[in-house]
Amino acid sequence: DEEEDYEDIPMMAGEVGVDYAAEERELELQLVQLQLAGEGALDTAARGAVEMTSGRGGDGLDISSRGAIEMSAGGPGLGPRWGPGAIKIPTQEVGLLLEQQQVLRQKLQLLESKKAVEQQLREKQALLQMQIQEKNSSRTSNTRKHPYQHLVRIGDGFWNIRGRFAVLAGMLNLGTHMSVCQRANGRFIIIDTIKLLPDVLVELNHLTSNGQLIDAVIATHPYHTLAFRDFYAQFPDVPYYGTPRHLNTLPDIPWKGEVMDNKDKFAPDLDLRIPAGAEYILPLPARSNHFSNVFVLHKQSKTIHNDDCVICFSSPPLLMRIMGYKHGDMHFHPSIKGPGLHPTCEAPLAFKQFILDLLRDWDFVNMCTAHNGNLLGGAKAKLQQTLQKAEPLLQKISEKNSSRNPKKDCGAWSSDPNDPPDCG
Repeated sequence: DEEEDYEDIPMMAGEVGVDYAAEERELELQLVQLQLAGEGALDTAARGAVEMTSGRGGDGLDISSRGAIEMSAGGPGLGPRWGPGAIKIPTQEVGLLLEQQQVLRQKLQLLESKKAVEQQLREKQALLQMQIQEKNSSRTSNTRKHPYQHLVRIGDGFWNIRGRFAVLAGMLNLGTHMSVCQRANGRFIIIDTIKLLPDVLVELNHLTSNGQLIDAVIATHPYHTLAFRDFYAQFPDVPYYGTPRHLNTLPDIPWKGEVMDNKDKFAPDLDLRIPAGAEYILPLPARSNHFSNVFVLHKQSKTIHNDDCVICFSSPPLLMRIMGYKHGDMHFHPSIKGPGLHPTCEAPLAFKQFILDLLRDWDFVNMCTAHNGNLLGGAKAKLQQTLQKAEPLLQKISEKNSSRNPKKDCGAWSSDPNDPPDCG
């Protein structure tokens, strides 16, 4: 296993990972001292060859012109080449110097061997680390090159997939969406779900290695529930986290918990917030109060995933254009005028502050919305403009709520009783 090998390498390198420079300098210094001692024992004025004799000159060395040996630091001798002449050196002293010199050379050779071993270990460590990094990043690099048709790349490590959601007997396609975001470790988190057409499933499987790289599936809107059973059938081994309504209405899915209670599991790659001043746990009436949802920031791509609270229109269908919605428009959900906010004078102002905090705290440039499009670039400025445009309305709602007049029920996408209250 590459990762286990990688863990072992630092310890192996550490066994020889010492500073050899000081030891090497000390050995070389001792070797030089021995050479100097040998040269001091010889008569440096003599020139000639060194011949080891045993009949002449007693028990010493007779250095004469008969014979020659080269005395150098790399050879068996103790000094430079000597010319003719003769001096006497005690054999015992020279033998001791030669033995000490040989020991030092062996130590230097051992030191070089240790340095070579450590260098090999460090090279192996670097190679394994590079292989692990390539393994983690290969999926990202491959997906950047792969020309996905249905997975729309919004930013670095973030893909959005559009789905169909039609009301009024199929005449009005409001659209819906899901997003796939990549974590720093190369794995993925799925945000919301849609009905997966075969071609979409092929692309999602390619991106996530047939779901093996999915860390979690999270639901962010209480009334976006229609596709979760089908998605779970395709990816049953992934942890699922939902809103309180998901946990209650889809008990056949083994939810791991409520998404906001587990938001730390998705940090630091994602940041999650829910709007202030609105009902999140069980928004009622079910058909019209779709105002609140979890806002998800993917930090790497600087992209916000949002379902209904903020609406950004991209080529709206004819009926929506007749209602006055234009391409590129951004609005808050229509139920802001009805049951979307709590019926208190504080609620509209709390929601306003929530958006202001979002603009201050989050660094984002893109926004993906369920109904019915995405805004690539300039999303922060657009959201700020949308809030400024809505401020008179929020103030009016606050004043009206203070008089305790009941709010009218508005904001439903469809008046057809055959359409479900869920919208995604």
